[in-house]
Amino acid sequence: MNEITEIFNKYSNIDISEFSKTEIELNEFIIKFSKDLGELIDLLSRVINHEKHPNYYNLNESTIVGSITRIVKFYQEYVNYQELNKLEIQTLFARPMYESFIITKYLIKNGTESQRNFRLVSYQARHQNYKKLMELNDNNHPIIKRQLLKLETKLQVDGFTIEDLEIESNKSFKKRWKLDGKSFWKIHSEVDNEDLYSFIYGVGSDAVHGNWQEIFDFHLTRKESGFFGFLNYEKCDCRVIVPMNSIVIESLLEFMNWNECLTNEIENGLMRMNEISNSFYTVWEKKFGETLE
Repeated sequence: MNEITEIFNKYSNIDISEFSKTEIELNEFIIKFSKDLGELIDLLSRVINHEKHPNYYNLNESTIVGSITRIVKFYQEYVNYQELNKLEIQTLFARPMYESFIITKYLIKNGTESQRNFRLVSYQARHQNYKKLMELNDNNHPIIKRQLLKLETKLQVDGFTIEDLEIESNKSFKKRWKLDGKSFWKIHSEVDNEDLYSFIYGVGSDAVHGNWQEIFDFHLTRKESGFFGFLNYEKCDCRVIVPMNSIVIESLLEFMNWNECLTNEIENGLMRMNEISNSFYTVWEKKFGETLE
């Protein structure tokens, strides 16, 4: 807890306007801030209530722990690419982080049955591969044998059978292989503001899928009536990291509340970190934003 307290104390009375003489200085400071936040959430994600979890987490609970760990890892890389000023690469992490954030909230809210179903529906591609391998009817082939053994091992750990996968596969098209038979839009609407769906998850798909919007914005340069490839990287400014800071902070608050480890110090400290993060956007707009006349 000493390391956590030290980070909280470092930002307890800070005024970021002191670090905003230039846009570069402000961006450098949010990188330092976000690295500290990354270390903080790394530490907090490892805090465990040993009374509630004397033998760590069971299989269903691990869906939440694993999702939080995924958010922590992706966030730390998000910050690294902020420092490298590679906006195109940085944006690749935004949608996966947000998706895990929404799923984590949903799994916490809905409990064991949803956590079990989250594990089950992850077998869609593996079930399809299993059917293709069985059609080959050559279980002694070393590659096929290895693939079947891997699937069998995974199923044993998860407590599922091939019959469980068949049952899921035989559900209606709209229901099968979806968490609790719901679309991501439906899950999102149950746990978060619907307006954020298109702004973060929707726009984030540009980077994930490499559609025309992302290619046009980041990978082409226009000259007169023609185009050619843009091999440099777009620079990051402090504003792009603020929403991700809020996401990881809320994720940790949800996780620690679920884990029954949330103390007043941690809650107040994280809320203070969120206030500071949001103020970066305000300071940037005030000092470096466009002025409308």
